Amino acid sequence: MASSMDALFDQYLAKKKLSSYEREVITRSKKNGKVSAEDYEAAHAKEVSCMASKGWKMLEKKLPSGIYANNGTDPVPHSDAEVNKMANANKSCSVDSSDIEILYETQQTNPDLLSDTYEATVTCLQRSKVVDKSYTAKKLKDALEGGGDLRKKLPFDASTDAAQNCLAGNGMSIDI
Repeated sequence: MASSMDALFDQYLAKKKLSSYEREVITRSKKNGKVSAEDYEAAHAKEVSCMASKGWKMLEKKLPSGIYANNGTDPVPHSDAEVNKMANANKSCSVDSSDIEILYETQQTNPDLLSDTYEATVTCLQRSKVVDKSYTAKKLKDALEGGGDLRKKLPFDASTDAAQNCLAGNGMSIDI
C-alpha cells in the first residue's frame, strides 16, 4: 500500500475528492503518526447517524481492536430497489468517514501495509494466533471464492472476535 503510515497519509491527502472534515482528520493523523481512536469513533458515529436519518440502522459489533464489524442493516433490504436505496444512502453517508475508517482499520489490522487483502488478512490471523504459519493467502482466497459452507472450508471459527477483527479490518465481510 505504502512504505509507511506517513506515506499512506500522504496518498490520501493527495486525493482531490476528500471532504474538508476528512482532510482535517488525516492531516492531524499524519502529524500524530496514527489515526486516533477518538477520530475513528467520531467519523464512524457521523456515518451511523446519517444512515439512521435515512432509515437504516447499522447492525455492528465493536471488536477489541476498536474497529466495527458490519453485520448488516435493519431493515434488511430485500428487493433490488431497496438494495439500491441502501447503497445510495451508504455512499452519501460515508463521504466524511470512509477514508478515516479505512486508515484506522489498516493501522489496526495491517501494520505491514500489505496491498494484497488476502495476504494482509492471513498475516493478521497468524499474528492473532487464529491460524498457524502454514495457512496461506491462497487457501483463504480459495475458501472464500469457492462457494459452499464456509464453516466447513475454513480451518478457524470466523465468528470469533479475533477472526472478525482480521476479516473486517481488511474489508472482508462474510456470512457465518
